[in-house]
Amino acid sequence: MTAFHSDEAFVMLERLPKIDREPFVPNAKTIAFREFREQLVREGWFERSTLQEAQVLLTWVFNFCLGVAALKVSIPVGILILSVAQVTGGFLSHDYVHGRGEWCSFMRNCGCITVGLSPKWWSDKHNKHHAATNVMGVDEDIMVDPAIWLWAPDSSRDAPWRKYQHFYFPLVYAITFFLWRYDSIKTVLKEKLWGEGLALTVHYALFLAIFGPAQLFAQVAFGGILLAAIVTCTHQSEELFETMDLSFVELQFRSTRDAVCTNPLSEYIWGGMQYQLEHHLFPTMPRYKYPALVPLLKEFAQKNELEYRATDEFQIVSDNIKTYRRVASLAPVQGACPSR
Repeated sequence: MTAFHSDEAFVMLERLPKIDREPFVPNAKTIAFREFREQLVREGWFERSTLQEAQVLLTWVFNFCLGVAALKVSIPVGILILSVAQVTGGFLSHDYVHGRGEWCSFMRNCGCITVGLSPKWWSDKHNKHHAATNVMGVDEDIMVDPAIWLWAPDSSRDAPWRKYQHFYFPLVYAITFFLWRYDSIKTVLKEKLWGEGLALTVHYALFLAIFGPAQLFAQVAFGGILLAAIVTCTHQSEELFETMDLSFVELQFRSTRDAVCTNPLSEYIWGGMQYQLEHHLFPTMPRYKYPALVPLLKEFAQKNELEYRATDEFQIVSDNIKTYRRVASLAPVQGACPSR
């Protein structure tokens, strides 16, 4: 509740009816985490900086304009730069949807215009992933079969192409943005979200007018490969769970790994997702606060006997591909937990 909601939500919560029930008794790690979070709130870690907000927004604008200009010199180079803009635009809007306050509310539809994604669809899908990270049958981010398997399936849910998944996975990655765009349009139409629908219309009218169908298709496909490589590797090779028996804080530490970026370009492209554990524990915190939070979180982990996991950005992607290869070689397991 605290991780995802605003102060206004807690005022609303006070007005709801109360019921008699046995009180929830948190364990020692949860109590310590609550105290840690309260300390961060008091110190202003969740407050947004006007200067830094302008910086991250203008950086994306520069990235996009650079890609448009590069198309006139070299189409492949322009597509590559615009693919990065697809990814970083997604991460920018991801921060706004998670964020709380007037600025984030105002910018909520940013992702509709920059990358064609519905914030309503994203919020429903993504918050479930945050609350039940790597929990089989609940976390939609690990519901990737029958394209890719993350554990050996029951034979009734297996397919002959699983043994080759470590070779063809880039093709699956390439359709990521297309699937998300399709789900966004479906959500907008089903739930009659006309404000989001108007923003999506602006996106397609603008981007098709500037790039045409072929160039837009290319940047969405290459952007999908880059995006999927980043967002999958921080969870998919970590522990998977059949039930939600762990506390929130323990679940995040055991299902999430940070990527340590070794150069400024990687740091920019990863868009804050390299600080995946910090983000999962504090999703409403502005992403530009995460680098300074790392040493404090490591200290918290050490004091509370929690494992802080981090690997450099190239090794973590390589390790994820090795996970695909390992699962590809496994025999089916009768009675294995389904992904859905």
